[in-house]
Amino acid sequence: MKGTDVSCKLVEVLIKSGKGVVGMCAAVFGLAKATVLINELIARKGFDMTGVYNDVMQFFEEYAETEECKECFEKHGL
Repeated sequence: MKGTDVSCKLVEVLIKSGKGVVGMCAAVFGLAKATVLINELIARKGFDMTGVYNDVMQFFEEYAETEECKECFEKHGL
């Protein structure tokens, strides 16, 4: 599976995580846990993912402020 396919599937899971903010929070928390786990697994293989991890976090912060993100939330009643 390509990275783009994975990210599209993750977005689909987040959007369909249940009604209201509780399901969304649970999905985001799970995604955060998976990100930390992946970071740890890569570190145990001898690689440093810190730069990528920081870039991803910055992307999330910036994307949350875009019109695209806001429209997506509105479209799904969030």
